[in-house]
Amino acid sequence: MINRDIVEQIVFEVLKRLESSPLNEKPKLLVINPEAGPIMKKLERQWTIIKPSSNLTEIPVDVLFFNVNQDLLVKAALGITDTPESELFSDVMIRGCKVTFILSEQLEWLLTKERNETANIEYVNHILKYKEKIESFGVNLKVEPTLSLDKGPTKLESPTFQGKLLTQRDVQSYKEENIVIEKTTIVTPLARDSARELGKRIIHVTD
Repeated sequence: MINRDIVEQIVFEVLKRLESSPLNEKPKLLVINPEAGPIMKKLERQWTIIKPSSNLTEIPVDVLFFNVNQDLLVKAALGITDTPESELFSDVMIRGCKVTFILSEQLEWLLTKERNETANIEYVNHILKYKEKIESFGVNLKVEPTLSLDKGPTKLESPTFQGKLLTQRDVQSYKEENIVIEKTTIVTPLARDSARELGKRIIHVTD
């Protein structure tokens, strides 16, 4: 026989947890060497910005390195970890994080077709090999930090999930990385945990 008191208590606890979790929860982004100004403000509208610290217990799935110079590029490609940045890069790559490099001005030529006619071609090709190695790891290279990250949330016109309640089973069976839902859709705590474990994002449609 079902004990209604126990059922009501379980329902109460579930609803309490749902009420404490914001509907418009933004994904977390770990930012290395953050820059002040409009760039960061734009990122903050889409992400919950996390900065590296000694007491950082959980590393987000998405990691953004600002102002990447040749030193970090080469060391990252070779797996050298003798600086805080290169050591952190190794850590997030081993964890399977999605990494984006915003190249410094000195390295912008890596992503442009223009080359200095007086450049040493052998050396240029040598550096390009490190770029190709980094990209083979799945690292996304950019020179324009004002653009949204390729893996970041995008504003979608219509939800891809039509139900009123998103459950753990829904998340596990969902094939897409981004699960877009209505603002009023209820997300169970287990669904959020499952999405985090599977590297999926639950995105609420905004006005």
